[in-house]
Amino acid sequence: MFGIGFPEFILIVVVGLVVLGPEKLPELAKKVVKIINDIKKAADELKNQLDEEKTAIDAVKPENLQKKIYDKLAGDIISDLPVDPLALKPASRNVTGTNEVETKKESA
Repeated sequence: MFGIGFPEFILIVVVGLVVLGPEKLPELAKKVVKIINDIKKAADELKNQLDEEKTAIDAVKPENLQKKIYDKLAGDIISDLPVDPLALKPASRNVTGTNEVETKKESA
């Protein structure tokens, strides 16, 4: 986590034992672990809050608002139609396809 290898960790423990003694070292280790966990928790909360703010800002960007308005208007127009536009058959494709086939046959 902090770039500390095993030899460095052993050195820290030995120095801690010499300076603090075997009675106080476990208490200090617990306090250090608690502080590290509190810092991680605070960092996660800050990250989540920043993500929420970014999402709120993205919601009011012009390109996102334009898409929302377009979708709303398109939905209103489609809902006002007497027939479902997706249920209609694309007649223009059939006519175009038929003409192309006939033109190829005539030229051959």
